[in-house]
Amino acid sequence: MAKQAKHKGTSEVVKLTKPVCDRATHAIVDGEPRQKLYMDAKTAGFGLCVGTQSKTFFAQGKVNGRSVRVTIGRYGVFTVDQAREDAEDRLREMRRGTDPNRAKRALQAGSITFADARDMFLDTCRRDGRSAETLKGYERAATYLKSWDALPLAEITRQMVKEKHERIAANVVANAAKAAREKAAKTAKENATKENAAIENVEGRGHYMANGVMRLFRAVYNSALRQHEDLPTNPTINVRWFKEFRRTDSAIPATGLADWYKGIMQIGNPIRRDYLRLVLYTGLRRTNAAEMRWEHVDLDAGIVLIPKPKSGRPFALPLSGYLLDLLRARKAENELLYPSRPWVFPSASSKSGHISEPKLKGMTFMIHGLRATFMTVAESIEIAPYAIKLLVNHAMPRGDVTGGYIQADAERLREPMERITARLRMLCEPPAKGERVVSIVAKG
Repeated sequence: MAKQAKHKGTSEVVKLTKPVCDRATHAIVDGEPRQKLYMDAKTAGFGLCVGTQSKTFFAQGKVNGRSVRVTIGRYGVFTVDQAREDAEDRLREMRRGTDPNRAKRALQAGSITFADARDMFLDTCRRDGRSAETLKGYERAATYLKSWDALPLAEITRQMVKEKHERIAANVVANAAKAAREKAAKTAKENATKENAAIENVEGRGHYMANGVMRLFRAVYNSALRQHEDLPTNPTINVRWFKEFRRTDSAIPATGLADWYKGIMQIGNPIRRDYLRLVLYTGLRRTNAAEMRWEHVDLDAGIVLIPKPKSGRPFALPLSGYLLDLLRARKAENELLYPSRPWVFPSASSKSGHISEPKLKGMTFMIHGLRATFMTVAESIEIAPYAIKLLVNHAMPRGDVTGGYIQADAERLREPMERITARLRMLCEPPAKGERVVSIVAKG
């Protein structure tokens, strides 16, 4: 074979035959193994690539002046003659200006279904450590797109996406309005004004649901697009997103916190009282607070670990002196009433063993609004934006180079947490008129 070679090293021109392919070996360059190309002397552009583990036939040519290499298949699966014939077909396509690789990618992109893309996206989310609550939300949203499961992504048009978005919102409103009217008819306690108000509130829920479903579709499509570049532009470009209720709108106004706190402290169940106070004074998501376990609370160090936040990134949250007092009292009472329960906020009636989101009669606030209240109050006393993000475990904005260098440190966040606590206490329990106020912030 060496006598037939025109070039030595990592490339060699030979007449490819079975004996030649059997003897072909990879190259050794500077003592390191390298792939070696054996180019066929009979058919220009046909070759065999030999590595340390395999031998693969290929065709190489130019398409519009650009070099293109197409894999034919492994030697042993293809004979030399079969591979040469296939290579000649590919080379003819290239001479006509067709890139076989691009055609193959387009074929693959055209065959991937929404269900395939959705499952790949969810698998990626699981590997990235997204929370169980987030995944459950994605799966719930995907049920609205069930009729698209078998459709190739490439066949889902902009008009289809636009119409689906509008239909989801309309169906949520129609179904909820029907349920509200049926309930009103049965109980005969709802007047027309209350019914209309309920339907108007449901309309907002319909908009939120429709937007959420399309956000999921957009994420699934973009995930597939990263692997299949020949897919059309994401069709959600045609969606006219509904205006949503802003999260900050759910915050309790500073002027309303005293009345809110007075109402909370009248709740008969002390576990519910403590749960709501902890959510307000930490800014935790309601589920993370409800699922808090004593094994994750270090009362000596003044830290609580949140192992499964929405972001999937566990984080340690510093506890202010006020919160430490609250949790010590809660632990002492739990040891008397619930000695074997691991939960900070146990419940005898809950299947999970811990408190669920309380339904409070006469209360109009949203539990998640307490998180918005925490952030609003923190901003009002000029806590650094990065500190607020770290306290509530929000991701840094994409492209924020400075944010990428900032590391979360519970001790660094203790002083901001004490300041936020002091301000919240002032708003929740304002001093009587004429009473002197001394603000003390613990440090170190």
